[in-house]
Amino acid sequence: MEENYSHFGKLILGYISGQLNPSEQAELDAWIAAGEDRHQQIEIFRRSASMDYGELIRGLDKQECWKDIQAKVAEIPGAIPLPELQHKDWITPRPVKARVRPINRWWGVAAGVLLVSGSAVGYFYSQQRNKVQIQESAFSPARQIAVLFYNDEPKITLDGTQQEVIRKGSMNIYTQGEKMIFRADHYPPQTTDMDEFKVSTPRGGKYEVVMPDSSDLQMNVASLVKFTGNYGASQREIDLQEGEVLFNVAPKKHTQNKPFVVHVRMPSTVRGALPDSNRLTLTATGTAFNVAAYAMDATIRATLLEGSLLVQRSGDSIRLKPGQIYILNQNGSDTVENVPNISNAVPWRQKNFVFAGQPINQVFEILGRWYGANIVWVNGVSNEPVSLKHPMDAPLREALDQLQSTGKIHYTINNDTIFVSY
Repeated sequence: MEENYSHFGKLILGYISGQLNPSEQAELDAWIAAGEDRHQQIEIFRRSASMDYGELIRGLDKQECWKDIQAKVAEIPGAIPLPELQHKDWITPRPVKARVRPINRWWGVAAGVLLVSGSAVGYFYSQQRNKVQIQESAFSPARQIAVLFYNDEPKITLDGTQQEVIRKGSMNIYTQGEKMIFRADHYPPQTTDMDEFKVSTPRGGKYEVVMPDSSDLQMNVASLVKFTGNYGASQREIDLQEGEVLFNVAPKKHTQNKPFVVHVRMPSTVRGALPDSNRLTLTATGTAFNVAAYAMDATIRATLLEGSLLVQRSGDSIRLKPGQIYILNQNGSDTVENVPNISNAVPWRQKNFVFAGQPINQVFEILGRWYGANIVWVNGVSNEPVSLKHPMDAPLREALDQLQSTGKIHYTINNDTIFVSY
């Protein structure tokens, strides 16, 4: 039986605006699970939901654009034909924000229909991009910024300029510009201290966190770590819930021989929860290692730079040597790879992006996180391989121009969004 794409387009818009009831949400979840690439389409639409599309289509011939949409919808099996555009509908839609209903139901339905048909919202705009003057905004490399959460109290935003002491539970937290330092009243602490601390960095933000035992966490962009007030009581335990962190672990001899343990779980996407087999426990001694676990990357990568690292999953264990990478895929398969040049094992440590034959959609995802840019693929996502070396403190425009010079993509910029086509 052919699907009614208009129906699912409405469900998608309801999901973006937070207006689905439980039965509608369950129906949408089942539809997403039935298609291999549908979660990616939803993610693209969700990211673009806060964009000011009015800036893109202001001044266009609305009737001509609507005819293009009607023709595209007519090609979709089972889709409800869109009506003729009335004069009152010529008004440019307002920006579609999260949890805000689109102002015009036909523009919204058309957007949803084009999304589920594999064209995404970008089809409409890609057909007209040569008619619009798009202004570029400046993207800055990742800056020092983080957010501190303590239990259920309001969050505290640190922008890399504060010099202060924050008292939370049994911790004194010293903010010294580009880093925060946790110092416990007593170390090791009481095992009963279950106060919860979370530190997160946004897209376009990084931060350094020094733990009570002097272990150092270099947090990359869009990352989240969690630990409790009893850190160091029986073991030094941290949860990496999302993102990438470079861990420089204080030796056990300086911390009463307490093991240093990082728990990592494959970040869930709109596909839903993943099995326990996609959880990792990493145990280190005096060690430097990097862990990357982004939802859009579909892998967990643990790279050992110095010392020794024990990787445990579902009862199995592997001990890494310096220069080795443990890779866990979303489907549960795993592998260990050797890195010929240890200095290139963690490029962001060397302040360079190094991409060698990497899918171009992954390259854009990484650049978007670092520069705080939203990426919208206009006519579908490309996974063509590309190679690129780019200093992390250089302007984003230079990297984009290099990618465009390959002839594999074309890009335009509007506000904080990069539109990519091929």
